[in-house]
Amino acid sequence: AAANAVTDEMVADLGVAGTPDEARERLRTLVAETGIDQPIVVVPEPASSEVAETTIDALAPERL
Repeated sequence: AAANAVTDEMVADLGVAGTPDEARERLRTLVAETGIDQPIVVVPEPASSEVAETTIDALAPERL
């Protein structure tokens, strides 16, 4: 039910996508602009475990 309340604008404003470098830069920007301190990383299904691991590694706090 809550997912239905998420608008395209919310996704555009708070979402992170792209290459690892682009995603890191976007996340850095979001942290600076919003003050978020615990981003939630969700890897869409049916991503492979390799894609999931690469994404998590690319967005790990020590990389930001």
